[in-house]
Amino acid sequence: MKKKTVFLSIFISMVAAVVMMSMLPAVTAATGYIRGDANGDDKVDIADATTIQMLIAQMTTDADGSIAKRGDVDGNGLDVADVTKIQRYLVEAENESHIGERVNEQVPTRDEYELPFIPC
Repeated sequence: MKKKTVFLSIFISMVAAVVMMSMLPAVTAATGYIRGDANGDDKVDIADATTIQMLIAQMTTDADGSIAKRGDVDGNGLDVADVTKIQRYLVEAENESHIGERVNEQVPTRDEYELPFIPC
């Protein structure tokens, strides 16, 4: 009887773990990024301005382009103006570029990337 109880508790624990793991992507998957969060830590602070400055000064690299993508707050390429806008946002002087807001990325649907059907 004791073996059945142990087996049953292990089985229930495993089922619960599988159910929780299957729910995890739906709960934690956030699409997009925060505008101005150059270093990707989910907040806009002075470290983001420093990250951009280091990239511009070629003191760091941006192999996948994520720093440039998240740090370009005005949409015209990563430059010192983005650093200034982030700094002005941090002292609450301006926020015309919507810094700190989540930018949702569009995932292409099947119709957007498949070739059109051409009947023979």
